[in-house]
Formats: sequence, structure tokens, C-alpha cells
Amino acid sequence: MKYFTPTFKLSADLPPQTELKEKVGGLPWGLPPQQYPICSDCGRSQTLLIQLVHHPERLDLGKPGRTLLVFQCTYEPAGYCQTWAGGHGANACLILEPEDLICEMTPLPADNPELGIEAEIVNWTAHDDGIPDRNVTPNGQIWSLPDEDMDTDAYFKLCDRAYVGTKLGGAPAWVQDQGEAPSPNWNFVAQLDEQFKLEEKPTATDSATLDLMQRNHIHAFRRLQEGDYSKPRSEWQWIEDGTWLFSGPNLGCGSGYIFVQPSKSEPKGWFFSQC
Repeated sequence: MKYFTPTFKLSADLPPQTELKEKVGGLPWGLPPQQYPICSDCGRSQTLLIQLVHHPERLDLGKPGRTLLVFQCTYEPAGYCQTWAGGHGANACLILEPEDLICEMTPLPADNPELGIEAEIVNWTAHDDGIPDRNVTPNGQIWSLPDEDMDTDAYFKLCDRAYVGTKLGGAPAWVQDQGEAPSPNWNFVAQLDEQFKLEEKPTATDSATLDLMQRNHIHAFRRLQEGDYSKPRSEWQWIEDGTWLFSGPNLGCGSGYIFVQPSKSEPKGWFFSQC
């Protein structure tokens, strides 16, 4: 199955944003202030994780100009807010019509939510995960990867082909399993990692404060391979290879999943995470 991985560049290394673009972190572009999502648990404004734009191949939102925005509460560090749960209200996945967008960056809410490191998606690269089309359900949903003739070992080997990391399309690489996915009339469209990779060393003068690391891109399932779920991320083994990473959303050392309920008139988004 085809999937797409992003190339990022720090917004601090780019001219100020003046139009709708795909990005992670920062403030959303075009979201009317009255629609800024509020956490249902703590009542605080949420933090933007990613903003994506309709594309007929990469991300079909049913109409040119539509934009998808994913938010998550970052106010309560102790886990009071159920940010992992889809539909609970401690995260949000919005799809906006082009005619509803304002022509500017959304103002910072009065309660001053935490802002993620902002980086623009400057390119998408196409790949193929090797999962055959016959392992896609008839209605286009791909998380179950069914095959009546496949034994258990072959099934898991097929699932292991799913790319682990931030991507559009392809098959989800589950940290747990597909049991938390929404009902069958929703389509998997994207996966989020906790780290985002830069293609080159940043030049922004404040880059030293942005938690950038000249290390390799960590494999999100390292703890699964080692069989140690309790090992903190800070103790994981890193192998330096000249790659620069910056911190993305806090997903509990797991992954986030984005689903869309297709509709020409009113598509809906759904976000949840697993760890």
C-alpha cells in the first residue's frame, strides 16, 4: 500500500506564514477563534499537533481547500485529562471548509496553551509498505488486514510491514491493536509519532532551545522488542548518525492515529493514541 512521509523545516528558519500550509506545532492557520477546542476535562485550550490540507491522493477530505487539524490537551501533565481517548474531548480532530477559514494565524487563546515546536511540511515522499491490496477491506478500511488463508505468523509479518512513524496513508502500525479504532465507516488516514525528523541541521538562532537532537530516528516499538514496558524513554539507546529530530506531541511513548468519516458535505475527524 502506498503511504507518504513528510519532510519538515523549522518555521523559525522560514519566512513568516502568510497562507494556509501543512505544519506541526505552533498556532493553527485559519481556525476561527470561537472554534478553538477546549479540553472537556480541565476546561483549558488545547495544543495544535498537526494541520493538514486536502490532497486527492495523500489525504482525501472530499473537497479542495479543506483542512484537518488535530489538537490535544497539554495542561495536565499527571494524566488527569484523557488525551488518549477518541471522542472523549481531551483531544480534537476538526475538518474545516475553505470558506470558513480566516485569512490569518489564529490568535493565541487567553489562557495561553502550550505551543508545540512549529515546523512546516515542505515535501511528501511516496513509499510502498508491501502490503497487498487484497489485504484491504472491501470498503477501503485497512486496519484489520484480513486474509482467510493466512496463518498467524504470516499475518503478523504482514502487519510488521506497516511503517512506524508519521505518515499519511498506508496501514496503521498499532502499538496495541485495532480494537480502539472507530466503527467501520471511518477510514484510517494518518499516523503521528512523538519525534519529527529534519532533513538538515536547523539554522534558527534559537534552535538550541528547541530540544533538537543530532541522533537517529528512534524506532517507536523499541520497548516492545526489548520486552520492557517500564523503561523510560531517556534510557533508550540512541545511535548518532547526523539526523536532527525535534519533539512532537506527548503520546505516552506511543503513536497517534487519525481517522476520517468521508462525506462530500460534512466529513468528520477522529483522533486517539496508544502507548
